[in-house]
Amino acid sequence: MSREQQVRDALARFLAAVRTATDTHLDTLSHELIAVLRADAPSGGEGAAQLVEAVRRLDEATTLRGVLDALAAGTADHVTRSAVLLVDRAVARPYRQAGFPPERVPAEVRAAESAGVARAIAAQAATLVRAGDDPHAPPFMQIPAGDVALLMPVVVAQQVVALVDAEGPAAGMATPGWAALVESLTRHASAKLENVTSKRTVEVLTGG
Repeated sequence: MSREQQVRDALARFLAAVRTATDTHLDTLSHELIAVLRADAPSGGEGAAQLVEAVRRLDEATTLRGVLDALAAGTADHVTRSAVLLVDRAVARPYRQAGFPPERVPAEVRAAESAGVARAIAAQAATLVRAGDDPHAPPFMQIPAGDVALLMPVVVAQQVVALVDAEGPAAGMATPGWAALVESLTRHASAKLENVTSKRTVEVLTGG
């Protein structure tokens, strides 16, 4: 066996092990999250049912696009307005959006144009934006009075690959409010994307 093949086989075994471990953690997270949601809504509230369904859609997704579509749909169920933006070299471009009026349709935005986007990408963490916080941002990121936006990065291999821009009433942010639900969904989507990416890498290395 050539040295190149030995290296390929070693990498394939390593990535397969990582994928197996990620599958286990995702399964545990899904069960724990669903259990918490059901405990918070013992009567089977519609919001809890929608989130359970969103988690299941993420679990069932097998492609990068499928994960992002499930994330976009799940987020839209719990907020007033939402957009999933794909991030490439500090430029965020709309992928899916829901709830925005015609005058605020999501558009391409550079980190240099929005302090909120810049913070979310640099910190790789949830960033809150309130009305008037980001006056130079594009119209779709101008928050109406009484609302607040959560910019939640989707992180894969320590890189921000997408942003979830979710807007809702500031009064509805308390746990288990909409912001906590969006953050949970986005973190779950990040883990799922890591899993899908590692699976594709294994298939390329092994010729699968």
